[in-house]
Amino acid sequence: MTDTDEREDVTASSPSGPDANDARTEDPRAAHLAGQRAFKELTAPIRGSMMVARVLGFLYGALAVAPYVVLVQLGQVLLEAARSGASPDRAEVMTLLMWLTGAFGLRYGIYFVALAVTHFADVRFGHIVRSRMVSVLAAAPLAWFTSTNSGAVRKAIQDDTHDVHTVIAHAPVESAAAISAPVSLLIYAFVVDWRLGLLSIATLPLYGLLNAWMMRGMGEKTAQMDRHLSRVSSTMVEFVSGISVVKAFGTVGRSHERFTRAAEDFSRSTSTGAARC
Repeated sequence: MTDTDEREDVTASSPSGPDANDARTEDPRAAHLAGQRAFKELTAPIRGSMMVARVLGFLYGALAVAPYVVLVQLGQVLLEAARSGASPDRAEVMTLLMWLTGAFGLRYGIYFVALAVTHFADVRFGHIVRSRMVSVLAAAPLAWFTSTNSGAVRKAIQDDTHDVHTVIAHAPVESAAAISAPVSLLIYAFVVDWRLGLLSIATLPLYGLLNAWMMRGMGEKTAQMDRHLSRVSSTMVEFVSGISVVKAFGTVGRSHERFTRAAEDFSRSTSTGAARC
């Protein structure tokens, strides 16, 4: 077990050498920057698809104001009819309802197309990443597999490539819509009444300060949490693989000590980040 203890913190992101991996994971900021560079390189083949998805997501968010515009117009028609004591113009009401239905349909049609683009891009990205992993692992010397914990390899091949799904398939659309939707609604608020527009932006400075305070150092913290997860995965596979030996020769309470310690470190790291937010 001594050899395993020495390689506990070795990651399986690349079989280029354990020393390089250790040096990278010791510093969370360096790991975060290295991850950003690697992600930018890996997503180069699908960058065009992601850009198209962002444009569609921007349109999807901007159209969030369209139903409200139609509803305001419909409300004016109904109020005017109520004030005059007459029935509202049926043709005008039906026209506005058609516009309302069309606005909803167009908005979510764009959303569907945008998500279709990103999900196809995600399939391409997964194929590219797994193909590169297989190529690298096929050329790695057998000594690297001996010195690298199989749990870390499993995490890199299965968990990490699966977890990036949200970043590729949803984040481009959702992030673009999260910007354009509030901006379009804010512009319309100023069109309706300048006082309503000022009221809408009154809390933005406070929100910006709070968000910046809560998100400070989040990249480094995420890299640190990923390192702890890798340790948990490694020690779990190590414990399960050696369960037969533990049953025969293990001492009660000591066989799972390394896994418990890794899980507690991860829990402590997560609790510290959550408490800061």
